[in-house]
Amino acid sequence: MRGHATKLYLSTIRNLQSSLRSSNWRDPMVMYTAMILTLYERGPQSFVDGLEHKTFRYYRINILLLYLADRQPCFLAEADWKSIPFSGDCPPKSVSDLLLDILVEIPGVLAAVEAMKKGELGRYAPIQNAFEMTLWVRRLIYNLERWKEDYIWTYPTICSTPTLKNIDIIALCNLGTNMVPYDVKLAEVINLYATAHLILARIAHGLAERSFVFKSALRPPYGLRDLVAAIVLVSQRHIQANSADMVSMIVTAFPLKVAQMTTELNEPALLETVQGLLDRINDQFARRYNISYSVDREAGGYGV
Repeated sequence: MRGHATKLYLSTIRNLQSSLRSSNWRDPMVMYTAMILTLYERGPQSFVDGLEHKTFRYYRINILLLYLADRQPCFLAEADWKSIPFSGDCPPKSVSDLLLDILVEIPGVLAAVEAMKKGELGRYAPIQNAFEMTLWVRRLIYNLERWKEDYIWTYPTICSTPTLKNIDIIALCNLGTNMVPYDVKLAEVINLYATAHLILARIAHGLAERSFVFKSALRPPYGLRDLVAAIVLVSQRHIQANSADMVSMIVTAFPLKVAQMTTELNEPALLETVQGLLDRINDQFARRYNISYSVDREAGGYGV
């Protein structure tokens, strides 16, 4: 694992050096890559307090999204990166920070999926790897549900709702987005929660096609259609609220991209709604920041 990480790091350095010398050096992806390498090289102890800590906290979600798109294990999943930057004299982890502690493991799962697809394992390793992945996915699903029980069911504006633990994902999204005044951060974490479940449900769907054993071991709490519909519901209301900054808009686009790539779902009308919302986000980027944030209908960076 360490050897693979070293090769990946050196390859990234070479690619970045080449990009910085090219005419595309101002490309946002080049700038983000440079920022991520700076974070990684400085180590987690450099972000315990001050402006460095605020910057790390603000951009952690962006770093996660880049690793999800690349399907490479994210260094933020390491225990030190989850703990050391939050060990100083700083505010305690927010509900969003605690959710990100779970989400940063998902790029590693996607990397394992890619390795299985490409046949980069030995004759018997795919079976062993599939069992390990099944356990990994089950643990992440469990962690997501524990996060929901610990931090969403106890959220001040939600906890008074009767029969709370019996509501489904659509009802949860309705509840979380109908707050007055509108709670941007609550809507974002619910959307990311649904998106994480959608990614894991798609992985479970793929594993179930391999064997009945995996199908029996993996029983996602929500179906694909309900998860995509939940993402559409939250994203629609988030865009209508028109109160999101650039990072928040990027975070809103991410669930929609995952929903868009859910090819197992035969719901053309629902997926067309997803594309329409992505187009609206692109329009907002163009209007507010003069940036083209176009979405390739065929791209599968966040797919499984």
